[in-house]
Amino acid sequence: MDKIPFSAYDFFGCLSSGVTTLAGVSFAYQGVEAFRLEMNASQALVLVIAAYLVGHIVASVSSFLLERRLTRKLIGSPTWWLFHGDPLPWWRRFLKAYHKPLPEVTAKRVLDRAKGEADINEPGEALFYHCFGVVRRDEYPRARLAVFLNLYGFARNTSMAALISTALIGLAIVVNDQIDPTELWAGLLSAAFVGVAMYLRYLKFYRQYSIELYVTYAEVKS
Repeated sequence: MDKIPFSAYDFFGCLSSGVTTLAGVSFAYQGVEAFRLEMNASQALVLVIAAYLVGHIVASVSSFLLERRLTRKLIGSPTWWLFHGDPLPWWRRFLKAYHKPLPEVTAKRVLDRAKGEADINEPGEALFYHCFGVVRRDEYPRARLAVFLNLYGFARNTSMAALISTALIGLAIVVNDQIDPTELWAGLLSAAFVGVAMYLRYLKFYRQYSIELYVTYAEVKS
């Protein structure tokens, strides 16, 4: 084998979220004592493997809940908002940067080219897949897209792991009377903050991925 069989996403998107989830579970039922345990090399290896497996489960959950349900269904995909400057209802103004459209000239260039090459007249999944198929032919744009894909995958999965940890710590506050509630509340607020903050980072990188795709498509030669 001449290549490492793991990608950057495996480490940043799966292993890190698995570690975060396991840390949240341990803290919920043992408090800070969970982080004072000593382990040998074999136990550490088993922990890494377990974290990697848990990370893949978290990635599946985050893809379904955070990306498909919350982002695409409720907030809306960048593939729509980059081409529409519709007036925003009050709650969407909290995510004003996410809803900011492409410059009108750039959006027109993308749609005009897609109409001429693939008879696509409006933004949506068909436009996205067409642009992706064209842009990925060149190595540099493909590598740039991979960077943003890894970043938004990492942020989304970490957000999900932190939110799972928040729920578990909240449950521990109710049922676990062996740990100082102040300690648990501090952990819950910290996990919730990380979950929300990383979700906002996910939205930023998710939008930037789409911008990179469409702007490159508008500029790259056929």
